[in-house]
Amino acid sequence: DVAAAAGRLTQKQLRGLEAGESAALELDGETITYLPEDLTVEREVTSDWIVKTEGPYVVALDPALDDALRHEGFAREVVNRVQRLRKEAGYEYTTRIHLWIDGEAAALDALRPHIAFIEEETLARCLELGARAVEADVEQEMEIDGRKVVLGVRRYEDRSSV
Repeated sequence: DVAAAAGRLTQKQLRGLEAGESAALELDGETITYLPEDLTVEREVTSDWIVKTEGPYVVALDPALDDALRHEGFAREVVNRVQRLRKEAGYEYTTRIHLWIDGEAAALDALRPHIAFIEEETLARCLELGARAVEADVEQEMEIDGRKVVLGVRRYEDRSSV
């Protein structure tokens, strides 16, 4: 009966037990006191969320991806691939570049909201979206997340001061 009565503990009492406090219940006119070492509090997830608990702390993440998150991930992968092209071209980490990105309309549409991020992360002083490289140091066609793109890089030359 005492074990079955533990199922009547409230959320507040259960959190208290996790925090090291005792909890009391009435059972047949008698007060039963549960100590933290008497019970193990287990949480059951009833959704697709990823949940991790550690004592009184709970972290829950919604693993669902919407289009905005997918596009952001795509932009981050493009940055990763551009960084590889920079390395292949033999650039120093401070070298400014001219960057061209061409590909399927869906790929270009996904990248448009992230142009500033791509420029900042790759040190691109000029980014041409929807165009192929002119005299690129390195150009490569690839598939990223099922989308075909062509990336081209060239060392940036500031011709405005010439």
